[in-house]
Amino acid sequence: MRIKLGIFLALLLAFPAQAQLSKSTITALVASQFPDQTTGAITPAIMRSFFLNLINSYQQYSGVNAQVGTSYTIAASDYGQVVTFNNGSAIAVTLPQATGSFSTFNTFVSNLGSGLVTVTPTVSTINGNSSITIPSNTNLWIVSDGTNYQVIRSLGAGGSNHSVAINTSGALNWKVISDCQDTTGNHINYTQSTDVWSCGVSLPAGVPQNTLLAVIANRTVLNTDCGGTIQLGTGSTGFFTLTLPSVSGFPATCRVDFTNADTGRGKALSGFPNAFNSILWPLQSGSVEIVNGAWAAVHTPGRWLVPSSQTFNINHASGSDASDGLGTGATAFATIQHCVNVIVSQIDGNNFNNICALVAETFTEIVTCSTSPVGSLLITLVGTASTSLATVDTFVWNLSSGGVGLSVIDNCRMNVSGFKFTGASNPFFMLARTAASIDFGNIDFAAASGGFGLHILVQPFGTVTAVSNYWITGNFDTHVNIQGLGTYADAVLTTMPNALTWTTGFYVASHNSYMNVGNATFTGTGSSTGSTGTQCAISYNATMFKGSMTVPGSVAPICNTATSATFGGQIQ
Repeated sequence: MRIKLGIFLALLLAFPAQAQLSKSTITALVASQFPDQTTGAITPAIMRSFFLNLINSYQQYSGVNAQVGTSYTIAASDYGQVVTFNNGSAIAVTLPQATGSFSTFNTFVSNLGSGLVTVTPTVSTINGNSSITIPSNTNLWIVSDGTNYQVIRSLGAGGSNHSVAINTSGALNWKVISDCQDTTGNHINYTQSTDVWSCGVSLPAGVPQNTLLAVIANRTVLNTDCGGTIQLGTGSTGFFTLTLPSVSGFPATCRVDFTNADTGRGKALSGFPNAFNSILWPLQSGSVEIVNGAWAAVHTPGRWLVPSSQTFNINHASGSDASDGLGTGATAFATIQHCVNVIVSQIDGNNFNNICALVAETFTEIVTCSTSPVGSLLITLVGTASTSLATVDTFVWNLSSGGVGLSVIDNCRMNVSGFKFTGASNPFFMLARTAASIDFGNIDFAAASGGFGLHILVQPFGTVTAVSNYWITGNFDTHVNIQGLGTYADAVLTTMPNALTWTTGFYVASHNSYMNVGNATFTGTGSSTGSTGTQCAISYNATMFKGSMTVPGSVAPICNTATSATFGGQIQ
């Protein structure tokens, strides 16, 4: 009996291999090949064919085909088996066409190594694509449908990591959820416009979340910042820059919030929409979002509502107008003009005084203030608080090429003190007009050469007031010239340590202007008749109140109505 069985099995194995058949096909074969014995006969050939079909179609025992190379072709013997790949390099796997002996084929594939496994069918597709990539620690069940292959994912090693396959742009993208874990749970982000799947601590672009990204140095906004808040500084970190790059590489609906957590220093904003100031001032915040393919301002902080009087430092030699001016040296402003512009355009004074403070240096600059500051009455421009002439003269405003050093117009109001004016080529040191005013003191008016050098010019509706003592130490053409309803007032002590010369007049007024110098006093060698120059020229209905004071100058005529007032001018 054993001999007969061995012969039978040998005959089965010697018979050519049969195609894999479905359960319904084998059932039909049983019915047709094993009929009731009313007719025909069950021959050995029929028996062999049936059993071979049965063996070939039945999934064999489970086994593991361990591959450690970088290439492999799936074989028919892998039917129902687990094929593992374990290599640190990329692995190319070929899958025969899903027809013939592979028409009802299936196998499990597991990537145990760090190299990426790519499975490419011959002719057939896999999940509608030409190939599939399998990341590390990912398993697939590949099943033939008789024409192409389909896949079903499974748990990774240890059961703790999961993979997701997405059919995008003709290629199957995989992400392992374990790579995307954070403290709030696992998630995967998809950007439809760029067909990119990514993972990280942010929710899908454009969805705000409670994620704070603290930075303490120069930083460029990243696409992983979308949906988060960038915190600039931690209380007293200092000045640095936040840069917003182009929208390239960012999700189409990316939104980024940012806040300055420092209390005493601003942060530069580079590349941001024009709606933002160049500086994010202390404790301010803002938001940007991509709208129609470009960055747009969602929330702007507006003016800085200062919590107290603020001093903005100016260092012409070392400073930068790209800084916040709240530091010294390289982080001071480089110009008075920029300091003035910042105060009138970016600051709410909140009823405090805002100060532009100079360092001891010699500089040349033309400055104009043409707008009233918001939330405060005036802008203070100061060099030194010292009343020592030697100290004041270390803060030198040199108009070496002429021009108007300080023009205050159109409702602007400034207080200037603590430095020395000097210049050539007919400089005008200070000018006020059109409802603007200058209060000055602790100033040294040094040489204003060139034949028409002028210390103070007051034009229509401007006002200049001497509020503290000052010096005149250099020759000039005119000390004060007021015109067209302008006003000048002086009730302080002026020191003229040297004998000086001037040409047009110490005081000149015309066209309905008004000058009140009755309480002014002068001292020093150059006061009274110690200097050579005309005392005053008052004309065209201008009025000068001088009382009993003596105007400096020794050149006739003496400053009174009878000798120095013309065309309706009056000297009282």
